[in-house]
Amino acid sequence: MLYYRIYVGHVTEKGRKVKRAEARIESIVARHIEGATIISSTGIWEGQTEPASVIDVFVNPSKANARRVKAISRDLDIELKQEAVMVVTMPDVQVKFTDYE
Repeated sequence: MLYYRIYVGHVTEKGRKVKRAEARIESIVARHIEGATIISSTGIWEGQTEPASVIDVFVNPSKANARRVKAISRDLDIELKQEAVMVVTMPDVQVKFTDYE
């Protein structure tokens, strides 16, 4: 399993707060992938703090899934007018779902 972690700020490259950032991020992610976790956070970029989101995506390794994650980061960058979006890739992650009923 591959684990992608995507970091995106809620402030544009011109320093303006992105309106409805969380809803827009949810929409962009859902457009490209069937499952993800979006975490509200605070980021620091070039010495300034800003509201941000961290997006966790677990997928099976494939070119199609790599394209989906690339499309998410591209659309976040363009639609939220970001200077940068960071994508961290962690290969060969072991994932286990538990059900204790």
